[in-house]
Amino acid sequence: MPSVALVASALGVAYVVHMFLDYRRLLSRIGNFPGFRQLSHPLSLLQTINDRAIGEDALLVGKFKPLEEAGWDAISWVNYFPKAQLTWILADPDAIKEVTSNRTRFVKPVEVYESICLYGSNIVASEGEEWKRHRKITAPAFSERNNRLVWDETVRIVDDLMNDIWQNAPTVTVNDAVDFTIPIAIFVISAAGFGQRATWLENRTPSAGHKMTFKDAVHKLCAELITVMSTPKWAMGLSEKLRTARLSVDEMQQYMTEMIEERRYIHDDTSRSDLFSLLMGALDDGDAKATDRELTGNIFIFLLAGHETTAHTLAFALAYLALYPEAQDYLLREIESVTGGFQRELTYDDIDSLAYTNAVVYEVLRMQPPVVAIPKRCTEDTSLGVSNQRGERTTIPVPEGTIIMLDAMGLHYNPRHWADPHAFKPERFLGDWNRDAFIPFSTGARACIGRRFSETEAAVVLTKILTRYTVKIADDPKFAHETFQQRKERVLACKPGMTTTPAGIPLTFVRRG
Repeated sequence: MPSVALVASALGVAYVVHMFLDYRRLLSRIGNFPGFRQLSHPLSLLQTINDRAIGEDALLVGKFKPLEEAGWDAISWVNYFPKAQLTWILADPDAIKEVTSNRTRFVKPVEVYESICLYGSNIVASEGEEWKRHRKITAPAFSERNNRLVWDETVRIVDDLMNDIWQNAPTVTVNDAVDFTIPIAIFVISAAGFGQRATWLENRTPSAGHKMTFKDAVHKLCAELITVMSTPKWAMGLSEKLRTARLSVDEMQQYMTEMIEERRYIHDDTSRSDLFSLLMGALDDGDAKATDRELTGNIFIFLLAGHETTAHTLAFALAYLALYPEAQDYLLREIESVTGGFQRELTYDDIDSLAYTNAVVYEVLRMQPPVVAIPKRCTEDTSLGVSNQRGERTTIPVPEGTIIMLDAMGLHYNPRHWADPHAFKPERFLGDWNRDAFIPFSTGARACIGRRFSETEAAVVLTKILTRYTVKIADDPKFAHETFQQRKERVLACKPGMTTTPAGIPLTFVRRG
């Protein structure tokens, strides 16, 4: 037995020495470029060590500050466990453009996305030829026909919110904006994505053969998504909460399977414009064929991407408009101008005339990008050029296997590309601006396929609510003496989540006279 212990100790020492030497070699290779030296890589779970946020949390909290301290629009991150690994965090638009343009040299680390293959492979969690196949399957569904449905359904849903839930009250106070933006986003994706209309006042009786209504299954699955994706199947029965989450997974699978069968049975129905129907129709008419698992995998991704990111962006947008009433007034004047003095309702045909409304959404996405950083992996030894604040350039080595993090937060707060980056200025998007320095929807060939869907939904929600109500930050005696900056920091605070998540946005809506 002592000999076994001795061998084990020797192997452990050898591993540590090997790990340390690899770590030192990586540091030498990058010339001790400024950055983080940590135990684990930034794609590991968010953590706080010695009260200092690291990982993606550091990018969320620090914005451009870590890059400013490094002196370059890139930061090196070298970790030594479980193996020595180099990561470059990039906030240089030229370097980011080079990474996203070279799709064979810089690929998506698909293993990071395995947990979102809950119902099958999909366009987000794939790369190479498999990604091209998913793109071919899904792209035809995102069309002007669907965008018009998004507009019309969002109008219905927001009208029902203000009329049935708020009852057109003179004053409405909500403890947290996401309490209504999440349901709005879920109802929109249910109707425009699945062809399943949901209402605020709905019959709670499940369909035949189901234990949950479609609305409840979607809502519960979205609410417990992180739990579902991080909990092993064998553990899903250990508590009532986990059993309910597991039931929502099973119910959603059953609903989607039934939808596939229904669409196949009525495949010649050209009147439907939801994503699911358009996706099925494109498959029937084209040469792309998809398995049921590929269909459910991609529809689930539409649900995942289409509800939380939009809901959180809308919540942040209402917060910014409440904090900056002059922006709210400007937006209202735009609606008045487009509708001829509020003589008619806005329609989808007006969307390209809502320049300031779209600028508000873009400014919110710049300041609160849904995804803080986008990962890539380098497949061969190469190098990238990056700049500093004086415009000087340097070259950084990028060995094969290096992780690249496209730092959306750092890029969006880079003062070389955004003047006064901490100020809320939607008007910056009304003139010329650097498209390469704005990546809330990612960029290049892998840019978000549902961008127009989200922009359409956001335009309706903001214009419908602000036409009827003024939005303010809800009063709270606890914060009666806070400064504007303190209020701004409180209301715009974030908490950990799959995407940039507001910690709590209390709002009051006052009906216009």
